[in-house]
Parts: sequence; structure tokens; C-alpha cells
Amino acid sequence: MTKSKTLKGEKMYKLAYELAEGAHAGQTRKDKKTPYFEHVKEVASRVEGWDLKTVAILHDTIEDTVITAEDLLSVGFPKHIVAAVVALTKPKDCKDYLAEVRRKVLHNKLARVVKISDNYANMRDRVSEWPKSAKARKKLHEYASSIALLTKK
Repeated sequence: MTKSKTLKGEKMYKLAYELAEGAHAGQTRKDKKTPYFEHVKEVASRVEGWDLKTVAILHDTIEDTVITAEDLLSVGFPKHIVAAVVALTKPKDCKDYLAEVRRKVLHNKLARVVKISDNYANMRDRVSEWPKSAKARKKLHEYASSIALLTKK
């Protein structure tokens, strides 16, 4: 397969938006009602600049869809964009969320900013569950702890 010219700016973001929208089609949030793509759009709306918006709109594609890092590179996304998306991809067998954040996200500037936005969106979604669920309280603590970790650097 011939590699496309490296994308940048608004053109890069528009392709990322289309790819993420198609890849997340039919997926819903934990409430089983909200389209999953609404989450990635929210994360992207909270960051500024085409690189950050692109990483944000793609942040769950490798983790939750059939799209791979190689797919993103093959259509022309720059290596630094793909590296940030990969850093944000939680392995299926992840047992320690904060260790993953320290290992992969903390050292990638783009991933770090997007992760803060992602955690904000996730915390907002879970806040109504907090009084009823120990699992939700644990998740909120993990999200808040990772935000604290990410903002220290």
C-alpha cells in the first residue's frame, strides 16, 4: 500500500473526525443510550489546536474499534499524532490504571493534555453514580489521581 502524504492542520482533523465517527458508529456509553462518538467529540471540544483536537477525536479508536496504529499511519497521520493515540490506548489486560498513565501518558505532551480532558469527561459522566457505587467511587479516585499526576509535569 502506498503511503499518503502526511496530514496536518484542519485537513488532518477532518479526516480523524470522519474515521472516528465511522469507527464508533453503533457504540454507546455505559448508559446504553448516549452514542460513544459524543464522548470523543466532547474530549476534542475541550482542547485547542489541530494536533490536540486530532489526538482527542482519535483517542479511543485503537482501544475500542478495529482501527490500528498502522492504519492511521498508512492514511497519512503524522508519527507524533499516532504515538499520542497509542499512549492513550489502555491495554485489554490493564490491571493498574495509574501505572499505565505513568508509563505511557505522562511522557507524551499531546497524550497528557488529552488524557486530562478525557478524565474530565469520564468523571462528569460518573458523578451521578458516585453515592451508589463503590466501583464508581474507585474510578473517580483513579481519574482524579491521574489528573493530579498529569498536571505536575
